[in-house]
Amino acid sequence: MTLSIIGAFIGCWTPYFVVHLIHIWSEYQYSIADSVYALTETLALFNSAINPVLYGCFNVHLKRGLTEVCCPLRVRQQVTYQCVYLMQQSQLLKCQIRGVYIAPLCVTACLSLAM
Repeated sequence: MTLSIIGAFIGCWTPYFVVHLIHIWSEYQYSIADSVYALTETLALFNSAINPVLYGCFNVHLKRGLTEVCCPLRVRQQVTYQCVYLMQQSQLLKCQIRGVYIAPLCVTACLSLAM
């Protein structure tokens, strides 16, 4: 994650600094087109727009939430496969959903989540 953030920073800000340093070191003798200035400044500002996207790509909670919103069928299939029915010695039916044991109404919960 850190390398992608650093790479984005370097990729977005390097053209800006190169153009401005060339202009300054040449003592303003080189004429740089306004479109180049606009492009490099836009690219530098684009770094601020891409940072939240990069952080979001590496955030597990955000990925899970987006998957639940955008692909509800996929999430329901995962829950269906995660419902494991176990018969205990006391004959109570328990199910495990995402590592949490829930008793006796869990059968209804598992079936409603699966549908």
